[in-house]
Amino acid sequence: MKYLSTRDTQKTPFTVSSADAIKRGLAPDRGLFMPESIPALTAEDFQALLTMRYEERAADILSRFLTDYDKELLLADCTAAYAEDRFPGGAAPIVHIGDNIHSLELWHGPTCAFKDMALQIMPRLLSRALTMTGEKRLAHILVATSGDTGKAALEGYRDVDGVKITVFYPVDGVSPMQKRQMTTQRGENVNVCSNPSELKITDIRVANINGAPKHCPLIKVYTNQGLVGYGEVRDASSATYALMLKSRHIGENPCNVDKIFRKIKQFGGPSRQGGGVSGIEIALWDIAGKAWGVPLWQMLGVKFRDKVRVYCDTDVDGKHTGTDRRLT
Repeated sequence: MKYLSTRDTQKTPFTVSSADAIKRGLAPDRGLFMPESIPALTAEDFQALLTMRYEERAADILSRFLTDYDKELLLADCTAAYAEDRFPGGAAPIVHIGDNIHSLELWHGPTCAFKDMALQIMPRLLSRALTMTGEKRLAHILVATSGDTGKAALEGYRDVDGVKITVFYPVDGVSPMQKRQMTTQRGENVNVCSNPSELKITDIRVANINGAPKHCPLIKVYTNQGLVGYGEVRDASSATYALMLKSRHIGENPCNVDKIFRKIKQFGGPSRQGGGVSGIEIALWDIAGKAWGVPLWQMLGVKFRDKVRVYCDTDVDGKHTGTDRRLT
């Protein structure tokens, strides 16, 4: 089964496999991908579907459209996506209301939104598509929501291999429950942002790491939207250099990095005494990058190299050989 764009009017249209269509999202001409044809089901096919569990039925129908996917893997993905722990009592049950009236309930998923029906299986299909097409880059899903789409997308893409997700929501445009659902989302690959102009620093805390190889105080800057930033005071320095600046940061927008730095740089000093100012600046840049969804190098200008040479501390042996000065 090949897929083509809804905007392609060529006699020989541009076509891709289903895995490639899923990876691309949109066609090169910004049209939507559609299958070349719609599979026809016979009466016998419908009878067979009636005897299947929901996950088996979903895998069977998907296999007719996603012909380059392995059928057993599709069934495994559907079984995991619509498992009992995600859809208690089963996905999409048909409930008798009365007389000849029945209701198809689509809210039994992990976020109680009908979007769970698609967003529990789609991330798995995307992850497989990245592997099938030999894609080495990380897929970054950007979501703008004013309702339950954000939480459903976060839950669906949580900890999926090869993918990360960032969800943006208007600071006053979602209900308190929806905001709580999104900002408390677990997962190593999820990021939730509201309007960056509404970000506020709410707290600064430190953790002391010993034996790395020296004593290293790490900073964690908290915000009102759940974003956090990390920085390092400096090896063998004191966390006090950062904590004494806490009162000057509460309520500030962490995206205003230069403004805040100009306010606190007077409290820095030579060597490790400047660790507090430097560590907080690092944490602020970390938050700003997460809030805008771009890498730090892009915010500071451009990327000059992909690799940085690592060299040994010249004081390890207490001697200078001359070669230790060659850092390029």
